[in-house]
Amino acid sequence: MLVALCLGLLGCGGDDVVVPTDLAECNHGPDSRGDDLQFPSAMHWLEDDHAYDEAADLYVCIDPEVGGTVSVTAPDGVEVAPGEQEVATDGDGILRFEVRVEPDASGQILARTESDGLGSGLFGPVVETDEDHWSFAEGD
Repeated sequence: MLVALCLGLLGCGGDDVVVPTDLAECNHGPDSRGDDLQFPSAMHWLEDDHAYDEAADLYVCIDPEVGGTVSVTAPDGVEVAPGEQEVATDGDGILRFEVRVEPDASGQILARTESDGLGSGLFGPVVETDEDHWSFAEGD
């Protein structure tokens, strides 16, 4: 059972953005901070700047055979909607989340997959802000 957890961000023009469709297209390897992963996974995101009034699309890509749910949690001042989605076993495994960030927000976004009583969590991008923009960056 293969799971590809991929994050793809759109915004600030977005015409040149390629949304990943499988694990091979994800640009950030798994970061479970030493915990065993129940599902093989990786993440994908862009480090583009976004205005505070601009939402960015966040895509979670997962093998639909896994089923279960994917939830994305974020630090204070960062809104992810919806917070959780079901993975349809007859779907394509591409789940869209919308991200909005308030000025002075910071911290790391987390993604968690749960299926058949098993769970796997990954550390995602860090939200960084400045006077006019926000962006995602690689975590420590």
